[in-house]
Amino acid sequence: MNDSETGYRAGRRSFLKASGILAVGAALSKQSFAEDVKAAQLQTPSGKPLRGLFPILQTPFTEKDELDTEALAAEVHFIKRGGVAGMIWPVFASSWSTLSDAERLRGAETVLAAARGGKSIAAIAVQNTAWDIPTSIRYAKHAAEHGADAIVATPPNNGWNRSDQSILDYYKAIGAATSLPLIVQTRGTMSVDLMVENKVIIELKSVERLSSAHRKQLLTYLRLADKRLGYLLNFSAALMRDGIVRTVNRLP
Repeated sequence: MNDSETGYRAGRRSFLKASGILAVGAALSKQSFAEDVKAAQLQTPSGKPLRGLFPILQTPFTEKDELDTEALAAEVHFIKRGGVAGMIWPVFASSWSTLSDAERLRGAETVLAAARGGKSIAAIAVQNTAWDIPTSIRYAKHAAEHGADAIVATPPNNGWNRSDQSILDYYKAIGAATSLPLIVQTRGTMSVDLMVENKVIIELKSVERLSSAHRKQLLTYLRLADKRLGYLLNFSAALMRDGIVRTVNRLP
């Protein structure tokens, strides 16, 4: 390993020390939304409910710049003790793009072994720096074989300079590789914020007031993806229940 590589890998450890665990969640309380979520069967194959807070695990390293599996497992146990709904590894807060193939596999096995037997969902991210679908499928199958509850993937090229169709094809291929739920993480110019179980499209906004243009935008996404149900979620609403708008596309 040359000096520049050593400095780069040491830098990732310093960055992660300064970074906290990121958690994102929303309370969605409209009855119609709850009914639709139930209808979409938002749960893992083992029956764990697919909702709530999913902190992103950071990737710890030893002083020798090796993956610290003991510390990574300790993060998982902390999540389990806290009764948190789930966890995700490895994505951007995990410095995923600097991990080697061996580190990805070993880290996933560590997370899943530590999560085994608990109520918290363990979701493993499967994107790769080459945006190679076969590699992502290999990661997905590896996660499924070792007990993952769900898989996660960012869009190809981080969502930049890719057509909507190529992004959909990418996610369809990964989603078809296993029976696990696929969590879609948006990046770049990717416009659909979240697709639930490949059935429900959720568009996230933070605006003073939702307009008819926002509703038309979501309806266009539904038509292009040939989906029936979508929601607009406006996080600027004083109460979350007032920021939820349900949109349907040619429901029977």
